Amino acid sequence: NIKAHITHHTAHSTQHTAHSTQHTAHSTQHTAHNKTCLLIAILLFSALLISLHPKAQEPPKPTVKSVSPDPSTHFCPLPFNFNQISFEFENVTSSEVEFVNPTNLSIANLAQTSASVLRGDFSFSDQWQAPATVQLRIKQNSSHYWKGLVFGNYTFPNVRSLLTRNIFDAAPNSKTIIAPICPTTVNIKFDKIKYVRLGGKADNNNDLFSEVSSYEYLLPAGVTPLSGLTPAPGLPNTYTGNNDVFVTVTHPFNNLTIQVRATNTFCSQAVKGNFNNIFIQRQLPTLNGPNSIRCGETDTKTFQVVNLPTSNNCITTYTWQIANKG
Repeated sequence: NIKAHITHHTAHSTQHTAHSTQHTAHSTQHTAHNKTCLLIAILLFSALLISLHPKAQEPPKPTVKSVSPDPSTHFCPLPFNFNQISFEFENVTSSEVEFVNPTNLSIANLAQTSASVLRGDFSFSDQWQAPATVQLRIKQNSSHYWKGLVFGNYTFPNVRSLLTRNIFDAAPNSKTIIAPICPTTVNIKFDKIKYVRLGGKADNNNDLFSEVSSYEYLLPAGVTPLSGLTPAPGLPNTYTGNNDVFVTVTHPFNNLTIQVRATNTFCSQAVKGNFNNIFIQRQLPTLNGPNSIRCGETDTKTFQVVNLPTSNNCITTYTWQIANKG
């Protein structure tokens, strides 16, 4: 009995030990679970605090409030014309702004006319090419939050250049004028030459932005101004007028050529256009009669000068010359 009692007691102790071990494992598992819940709670609380905390706001980006004159204005080209253009800014001072990537233009004499206005003398190339463009940028070495930012792109398409505007837009029957031999009045009239936007095409109406109203006429001997023409100072036989003038065509019998070119009165000292020709052809009388006379012929040959109706009042006598070619 004593042995059995000892064995029972030992088994009971072993069972108690196992129960204690199981209880310890359960306590450890419960502790780990509590730590996980606490960590999740901390993370959620942190996220809540972050979401409730106001974000640091970025300063507003710089903008261009105005450009004067507007980029669509009709500007004058080089070599003697400078166009003062002012840019007014918001959210940035004029000292922090620079012009970059100029194309077909140059900028000189930059001036900060106020804390928000930057002005420069713009010069546009006097040739047919791509439009003139420039960009505005916050200086890289500026302390401004948006330093290095390009915040303005500007195009200047309307430059009154005549250097390559050499198309004389006259109707075909206006380039050659038929005039009688006698002194007569001739009306020279043609369509106005039009300015073409830089990079545009002369045959595209959308690329035309203005007309040329002033022209220079070079008159040859035998042509005198009648109306619509004013002598050009210092230029012999040269007159200025519009695209609809009158001249008097006098003797002699030869054909004549009048030269015309566009002038840029809008822009001081701007290059003039190329000369274009207007031809004046004279209508000569015709001679009716045999084309030839054979040697030995004795019959009468009759020749007659046939005047044009417009020549009767100035051709009254003729000189006949008979050449004997053997």
